[in-house]
Amino acid sequence: MKGGIIMDIKEVRKVAKERMKGYCRVCPVCNGVACAGEVPGMGGSETGASFKSNVEDLGKIKLRLKTIHDAKDPNMKFEFWGEELDFPVLVAPITGSAFNMGGALTEREYIDSVVRGGSLSSGTIAMIGDSADLTMYEDGIDALKAVGGKGVPIIKPRENSHVIENVKSRSNKLHSSGHGYRWSRISYHGTKGATCRTKDRRGIEGSSIFH
Repeated sequence: MKGGIIMDIKEVRKVAKERMKGYCRVCPVCNGVACAGEVPGMGGSETGASFKSNVEDLGKIKLRLKTIHDAKDPNMKFEFWGEELDFPVLVAPITGSAFNMGGALTEREYIDSVVRGGSLSSGTIAMIGDSADLTMYEDGIDALKAVGGKGVPIIKPRENSHVIENVKSRSNKLHSSGHGYRWSRISYHGTKGATCRTKDRRGIEGSSIFH
């Protein structure tokens, strides 16, 4: 961890149970079983099958343990869009603090803590989520703008015309920050037949084909 407060995991879980009561049970293993169908909330929709299947598949990935070795300074760094991160893990996009997490934090407080405190201070970046309430998406964009665009905005499936307008307006907003639009890319999964091109401050172009 790059600075910040070192917290005891037992205390973290205790506080989380209090603040997220009725929205998340803070299970020992977050596998989507106890909260299946609890939407709004932290569960998967309907049967929660996708949530549970994803956890099961991740559980199939094993690390080969080698107890005796001479590796004293392991290096997990990797390059992501031309930038170096300390390890190959990005924070998932979640929005809706009020209706998914109980509202102990405002949307801006939550996303700021994720983007700046939980991600950048640890050597990685966060993705910001989308919502039917566009003010929540704006909170995420503002959080990225505050850190020089270091993150990945996600857009939910919408009409292509709305998606393209969102990409253009959010890209312009990130460009307007003092640091420029260095890392941020717009990620979208939705209807077929539209392509959006973006360019970062270094002049490197990228494209997204909407499938």
